[in-house]
Amino acid sequence: ELATPFLVVVKNSDRIDEFHGTVTAPNDKPLVTTFRYSGVAADNHVVDGSWIVSFWGLCVAMGMALLLVIGQRKFLRQPLFPLKELALTAGGGAIAGLVSGWLANYAFVLLLPRFLAWVVFGLLIGLVLTRVVPNLKPKVGLVGGSLGGLVGGISFSFITIIYGDDLGRAAGAVAVGFFIGVMVALFEDYFKEAWIEIFWSPKERSTISLGERDLVIGSSADADVYLRKDLGFPDVLGTIKLDRGRVVYVDHRNRKETELKNESKIKMGEIEIMVRCA
Repeated sequence: ELATPFLVVVKNSDRIDEFHGTVTAPNDKPLVTTFRYSGVAADNHVVDGSWIVSFWGLCVAMGMALLLVIGQRKFLRQPLFPLKELALTAGGGAIAGLVSGWLANYAFVLLLPRFLAWVVFGLLIGLVLTRVVPNLKPKVGLVGGSLGGLVGGISFSFITIIYGDDLGRAAGAVAVGFFIGVMVALFEDYFKEAWIEIFWSPKERSTISLGERDLVIGSSADADVYLRKDLGFPDVLGTIKLDRGRVVYVDHRNRKETELKNESKIKMGEIEIMVRCA
């Protein structure tokens, strides 16, 4: 019978061993060597890589969530840096970044599509936004955020291929944030049943959805419709709520309730509020 030589190379941690031998039959299975593998070195490599990716994801997610919320508050002319809301946003963004960072690294190790991590990233950022954007429904934040993460993640992959790792990561992160914001806004617009339009001037307006939470109008930093305190407005001037399909304005000065119909208007100084119903 023809003898077939073989060479077996075993790398265990930092040690490399070579074993030579021959086989003379197709079913010949000689014992070459035995060794114990604890997996510590490989697992540590994965864990270290996961922490690096997670820290990068944490920074990106916190920055992205804060920018989205600050942009929302600027859109509504609210004070930009309320401590409670920023802390909630930063904390939620940090969790989103850590979770998606770990998932991204393990997806790479397990040969899974890395865009799955961006989907989870967008989903968690969308969930954070539901806690700080007035009456943003959870399903809107979750679905919009997931789709935004998917589209943004695909864009991220192409951008890193074109521009390289460092510049690509920065540009890709911007793309992910942009698509998450766009998708959440599109889904919110599609699913809302009633909302208010705030006319700051003849050429400038903002919209806020009505839903489970009453919208607060006043000069408080937590007000959804912010009125300037130096113009004499109280912390809470009134609230607008959606009650079983009815839009109701409650004047907190006299507790009077007024039902508002589609295109009803409320004048408050130079600001005008109009109700819209789908």
